[in-house]
Amino acid sequence: MKRATTRAEVVKYGEDWIDVHRRPRQRHMHLTVQPNGRIRVTCNLRRTSAEILSFVDSCGRFIDRRRSELAEINRRYPLRKFVSGEEFLFLGRRLRLDLIWSWHRRARAKFCDEVIEILAPVGCSGEDRLNALIECYRSEARKWLGSRLSFFAGLMGLTPTRLTIRGQRTLWGSCSGEGAISLNWKLMACPADVIDYVIVHELSHIPHRNHGPGFWRLVARFDPDYKRHRQWLKEHETEIGRMFMAAEEASTSEDHCTPAQMAFEL
Repeated sequence: MKRATTRAEVVKYGEDWIDVHRRPRQRHMHLTVQPNGRIRVTCNLRRTSAEILSFVDSCGRFIDRRRSELAEINRRYPLRKFVSGEEFLFLGRRLRLDLIWSWHRRARAKFCDEVIEILAPVGCSGEDRLNALIECYRSEARKWLGSRLSFFAGLMGLTPTRLTIRGQRTLWGSCSGEGAISLNWKLMACPADVIDYVIVHELSHIPHRNHGPGFWRLVARFDPDYKRHRQWLKEHETEIGRMFMAAEEASTSEDHCTPAQMAFEL
C-alpha cells in the first residue's frame, strides 16, 4: 500500500506567511500557532487558497490570544543560553550554572553543591552544552528514580515489570498494562516529595488501570499530601519544559505551542 504523503506550501495572509500542510485523508482544517508566532494550517488536498484564508480569518481571536500567551511564556520563562549565571531546578532547588571553558574534547556537566558546572571546549555550541546538561540529569535520574521506585514498590507490595527512563515531552510518567513503568528524567527538577508522588501514582496504576476512587485511595494511602504535589507540578511544568529547550526546538516544535500543549500529564 502506498503511504499517504504530506505536501507543504506557504500562503500570504496580510503581513503573515501561513505554513500549509496538505494531507490526503484529512477531513477538517486545523490551525495551530507555533512557538515563533507563525500560523500553521493542515488540510486536505482539495482546499483552495481562498478557503484557507477564510478559515484563518475566522480564527483571528484565537490567533491573537495564542500569540499573547506565547509572549507571556517567553517573558516569564526565557530560553536558556546555557551560560554562567543561569539557574536550573534540581530536586526543587535553584542551582546556578557555572560554564568553565576547558580543553576537553566535549562538554561535560556535573552537580557540585550549590552549582552545576559545565566543562566545555572553547567554541562549544549552546546545543552541545544543553546535551551535556541533559546527560547529567539523565544520569542522576537513573540512580534516583530507580532507587525510589524500588522503595515504594516494596512498601506498596507491588511488582513493576520494568523501569524505563525517558524524556517524554508531555508525560511525567506512565504504566503499561503489563506493569512496566516509564518515568521522565525531567522529574529530577522537582522536589523529592513530588518525585515520590509521581512514582506512587504510576505504581498505583498496576492494580488500578483508571483514575477511579480506588486508585486515588491507594495514592492517598502512601502520599497523603498528593494534592499539593500535583499542584506543584502544574505550577512548574512550563518552566521545566522550557528549561531544557533549545532555541531551534522552541521556534519550530508544535508540541510547545500553547500552555495547554506544554503541560505534562500523568
